[in-house]
Amino acid sequence: LAAGINGASAWRWNKDRGAVDMTGFIASNGMSSWGQPVAGAYTATGEMADASAAIYYSNSDLVGGPVVIGAFPNGGPGFDQGAGEAYGISDGGIAVGLAYDATNNPIAFRWTQADGMTRLTVNRPDTFSRANGISRDGRVIYGWNDQETGFRSGVIWIDGEPIDLVDADGNPIGEALAASADGRVVVGSGYNTVDGSEAWRWTQATGAQPIGLLASAPAKPGKRLPMPAKTVRSERADARFAPTTDGFGFAEAYAFAV
Repeated sequence: LAAGINGASAWRWNKDRGAVDMTGFIASNGMSSWGQPVAGAYTATGEMADASAAIYYSNSDLVGGPVVIGAFPNGGPGFDQGAGEAYGISDGGIAVGLAYDATNNPIAFRWTQADGMTRLTVNRPDTFSRANGISRDGRVIYGWNDQETGFRSGVIWIDGEPIDLVDADGNPIGEALAASADGRVVVGSGYNTVDGSEAWRWTQATGAQPIGLLASAPAKPGKRLPMPAKTVRSERADARFAPTTDGFGFAEAYAFAV
């Protein structure tokens, strides 16, 4: 199963049906290990400014539409990009993502059908934050919380408690972008070394460690090596805010898989 976005419409794909448009969805960011639901953003009007966080099931069109999570209680409307967006969902239906507080600042959220949307605790509540994903069992959430300088630094929440990620010298590193299904391994970008900004890998035992830089494969005679493609996350989730940046004005490098 896969999900993505094509222009203004999000889609869901499997090998039997191919790509199917998700009616009303303008974003698809993640899914549970079962392949559904898909976490993203939905608008009933077709206007991006009216969008809010939502989750989509394969039978959503048959049962009256998706599950609309909506905006943060008493929160702001966002910046013409909608009032929120879900970025991940656990197998038990816990959704996480980005919404806007009463001052219209982006905040990381956690949502369940029973409890609704709540703000994830961060160590710098006056700066921006976002949850990028969640483990299969819902215990581990990963994302970012800006430093006071505006640097987007990685955070991992374990049972709701935030862990600010730092390098070997105690300096903050970049955002957490993905994790293993059980949440025991988290990876991200922006670990600065003498070689530049590297991708990193985190476990509770080792902390964050730089992965290193991939050596370029030798080019065939007379042929140029193609530039690496952006990740789906960087292409959609970030370019929608400001192309060539990470979504809030900061240039960023990403690890990617092929």
